[in-house]
Amino acid sequence: YIIFELEMKISKSTNNTIVDESINYDSIFDFLIGAIDCLTAIRIKECKPLTNRMKRFYASSIIHYNLGITNPISESALQIYKKYYKETVNKVEIADLLKIISKRNWIFYDKEERSIEIHPLFKKIDLKNLSFSFNIILRKNENQPD
Repeated sequence: YIIFELEMKISKSTNNTIVDESINYDSIFDFLIGAIDCLTAIRIKECKPLTNRMKRFYASSIIHYNLGITNPISESALQIYKKYYKETVNKVEIADLLKIISKRNWIFYDKEERSIEIHPLFKKIDLKNLSFSFNIILRKNENQPD
């Protein structure tokens, strides 16, 4: 089976110690949930945290977006949501969640055009790729106290 990898590299500029951690995922969906969690943990300033339900929905949105399906209300997108988010999801629930997640700045939903734009970090994911890496480098600002 295919392994998706989330790789985190953390370095401290005051010494040469580098800590490498990697987490392997056996599905793209689990990888995306891990990446969303990681980005939430480092507090991307423009994005507010998502609940577990919202994360599952957003990961499903990332998948259909990267498959070239930008209309989240389309039948093709609905099938992705049913597979990864919830089997009983309907178009009204999708529209409601898009509105909520838009307010948290993870996704932009153009209701009139019926299209979405996702966070730039999740664009252009090759879903056919055999592995994914996610790198984080934290640097201490030398002008800030510990």
